[in-house]
Amino acid sequence: NTKTLNNIAIVGPNAFATIQDAVNSLPATGGKVLLTAGTWTVTSQISFPNDNITIEGVGESSIIESSGNHSIFYLNSRDNIQVHNLSIRYSTYVSGNSSRNAIYLYRSANAKIHNCHIENAYRAVYLAGSSTKYTENNSIYNNYIQNSYYGITTGAGITPTNYYVRKNMVHNNKIINNERYGICFAGSSTSNNISDNEINDAVQGIVMFHSDSNIVSNNRILNVGRSISPGVGIGVQGASNNFITDNYISGVIGTVSNASAIRVIQQNGVWCSNTSITGNQIHLDGTMTGIRVTAQIGAVISNNYIKNTNASHAYPAIMVYGSSSSTAGQYHPKNVVIANNVVNAATTGSSSSANYSGIILIGNQANSDNGPRYSTVTGNSVSGYRRGITVSDGDYMVVSNNTSFNNIEGIYVTNCTNSAIIGNVSGGVGTTTTGSTGQISLNQ
Repeated sequence: NTKTLNNIAIVGPNAFATIQDAVNSLPATGGKVLLTAGTWTVTSQISFPNDNITIEGVGESSIIESSGNHSIFYLNSRDNIQVHNLSIRYSTYVSGNSSRNAIYLYRSANAKIHNCHIENAYRAVYLAGSSTKYTENNSIYNNYIQNSYYGITTGAGITPTNYYVRKNMVHNNKIINNERYGICFAGSSTSNNISDNEINDAVQGIVMFHSDSNIVSNNRILNVGRSISPGVGIGVQGASNNFITDNYISGVIGTVSNASAIRVIQQNGVWCSNTSITGNQIHLDGTMTGIRVTAQIGAVISNNYIKNTNASHAYPAIMVYGSSSSTAGQYHPKNVVIANNVVNAATTGSSSSANYSGIILIGNQANSDNGPRYSTVTGNSVSGYRRGITVSDGDYMVVSNNTSFNNIEGIYVTNCTNSAIIGNVSGGVGTTTTGSTGQISLNQ
């Protein structure tokens, strides 16, 4: 009949009947609530009156379930909270019901959410802060999240609203069958580390809106994209200084235009800069772009491996292009480096215009004046496309030491000025330069 012993409260037979009663019984210094096996139905959110509280179950047999329109766990201005070894779920999934946040961290720090199975939520784990207190230094790891609208997310607005979220670690979670995003950081969410997660079956895998200086590494993203939105494995919109490295992306569905394994674009007039995209493995089926970057300043795209297994390979493996702004000379790709990537299509490209170049660095069809400037394409290997590499509408470009083979045309440089095209090796038609002035061309 013991309910509480040494600051440990028990929820179960002959103990506390509700989780909230057990939490409330703990002293102001905190403590632990232990759940035995069983199903615990909650009709309102579980809140934390103090810091330093742990909620711990015995695994998936400790089930917390709700059918209501409320959060299940609500951390409001609480620090050092732990929730782990539990099954947390809503009894049914209701699409678009934004009140259903399984775990809501608001103005909270140093929480640990781990080894939980979370199901049927609108947001499985929701992070938000305020101008007076950030939600920061939280760790969310080893969770299994399924059948939710968002997996792990801040607010997901595409406008530059500040959600005051920073320095969180999202690691080794498995997120499957989500209606929208697997992981989303938005509204100036900075310096977060998103690593070693697996995301399978969502519209977009990992996205960052107006959020700078994040690391996205060693994630595995599979089968993203549905008819309501372009499939995107990893997306960055209106953000700078992000690192996207050593991820594996496969099965992007291109049912809507702009589907991409990795996509970096402007958002609400805010342009991206200094994005590093390195060491990723991307498998395409021909209906989307591998890496798509718009009007980026200081992008580095290097050491990626992109394989296209579809015979049509109708979109480029790497595409960097200027904006469609009507203002000439505005929003150039500038100081871009595309280096040491390997692009391999399944079959030899054809002369059809549908068979794009493997790598493209160009202006914009709506405004060629917004072409690339002071950029480098070097050390890449491209095979199996109509053209290996296309560089167009550029100024002060370097195209060097690339290898193009098993393509109809090798390297195509057009309308570039003050550029160097040096040391490239091409099979088929070699290096072609048209409409270009003031350049050096020494190739094989």
